[in-house]
Amino acid sequence: MKSKFIAQAEDRALLSRMFSSTVMSELAKSGRSKLLGELLREVSNSARTSLNGQLYDCFDVVYEYLMLEYRNEYVYKNALANKVLIGRHSPRTASMFTEFRVLDSKADVLILNGTSHIYEIKTELDGLDRLEKQLADYQRFAEFTHVVTTEAHASKFIDTIDPTVGILLLSDRYTLSSCRKASSVKDRVEAAVIYESLRRPEAIEIVESLGGGVPEVPNGLFYRECLKSFAELNAQACHDEMVAVVKRRNTDNDKVDFIHRLPTSLKAVGATSKLNRKQKITFLESLRCDISECLH
Repeated sequence: MKSKFIAQAEDRALLSRMFSSTVMSELAKSGRSKLLGELLREVSNSARTSLNGQLYDCFDVVYEYLMLEYRNEYVYKNALANKVLIGRHSPRTASMFTEFRVLDSKADVLILNGTSHIYEIKTELDGLDRLEKQLADYQRFAEFTHVVTTEAHASKFIDTIDPTVGILLLSDRYTLSSCRKASSVKDRVEAAVIYESLRRPEAIEIVESLGGGVPEVPNGLFYRECLKSFAELNAQACHDEMVAVVKRRNTDNDKVDFIHRLPTSLKAVGATSKLNRKQKITFLESLRCDISECLH
């Protein structure tokens, strides 16, 4: 970047939408994003004119601004991608998912390596409604559950949430530190709950691998009958099979290379994307375009 990025308070929400799934999908499909152009035209003149150069660099600059001024959920998700998936594990052997459904809740981040970790994000902008229910749902599915939050929120959690739930802090310096380590609750997982989060072929694979019977019934009855088969499985063995099977949804050599070639600000996008090879190439090419092209 040739100049310091300058934005106004009213720009924050608009700039955060640069990292939305709509922008990423449009860039991957055509190399251009109508929404991105609209957002750039709506921000203040100081923000728009201080962004220059390739889109690759502009995403990083805006992300750094959001880290300091407007820590929305994406900032936290991307921190987990950089510091946990890439920094602690490896995209070659671990998979990351966002908005992963578990019963009536959606886990902000699920990371599968040799086991399962769910991360529920509570930013400065979030309320704390439903947190207790969400954590209870997650602990019926995953071995480890964590809340990722700020120092201000952390003090509220120490004495109010289940002591087996870990608490991670994202500091002002963008470091991720443990306020309380998560404890294994593998003895709480339920095979029937795991089943609810699986795709049909995954469920069949797990039942067969654990010696259960795959129901030979009409499609309309399959869900109910397969659920009965899962309820009879050893829950911890079912969990381990789930980790191995679901992890394959999001682990391949193409994805590893794709993540490696993205700017720091977009690692979470790469880690959780469902793009095909052509779309990945188009997306990477779009990042090399000058940001001025997004305004036309």
